[in-house]
Amino acid sequence: MRTVPSCLLVLALALAALVARADDFDYYVLSLSWSPQYCFETGDRLDNRLQCRSERRYGFIVHGLWPQREGAPSPDGCAAVAPLPEATVERYLPMMPSAGLMQHEWRKHGSCSGLSAGAYLDLAENLYADISIPEPYRKPGETQRTTAQAVETAFLEANPALTPEAVVPVCRYRPGKSTYRDGPRQWLDEIRICYTKDGKPRACGAGVNANCGRGEIGVRGTN
Repeated sequence: MRTVPSCLLVLALALAALVARADDFDYYVLSLSWSPQYCFETGDRLDNRLQCRSERRYGFIVHGLWPQREGAPSPDGCAAVAPLPEATVERYLPMMPSAGLMQHEWRKHGSCSGLSAGAYLDLAENLYADISIPEPYRKPGETQRTTAQAVETAFLEANPALTPEAVVPVCRYRPGKSTYRDGPRQWLDEIRICYTKDGKPRACGAGVNANCGRGEIGVRGTN
């Protein structure tokens, strides 16, 4: 009778444990990245050319759809997944204009959703499509000065189904960077919105932290 080598048995058990972790979460966070801020910080990278070097001026794009747990670290890399096919990447570039980011998000976060790649990206796309971006943030132009509370209020007014507990602005803070010396110390980076597993808005858990404070923030423009 042939026996399975112990190393293969250990590998099989480890893979089974990873698969078992998929879908072991409580809710989703849809992270909408403010593209001008991201491009200001990293736009010189070649893999960002579609998002940051094209003629189109992106505003809020999908950074990711992240499974979250209540009161515990959120899962990531729950199962080995195949790279997304080129046709799939092309299909979803309008919401996430970076092939590298899309592959990363599918590998790190989508693998924990319990969904196929298509279903996971469809869910992200549908949630994104249901969000009405407030008018001041639809077409990036000049840099604005505002507050995180004002940004949150604008999203709530444009999306009556959302509650204050479901919307979390996230900022970048760069006190040591000369570029920020004469402007706001905090800059809008993302808006995070929380959803149940079936796509209904819900309160964010303690792990989704607001960090913008109540002072002035900048909203990076493209001009």
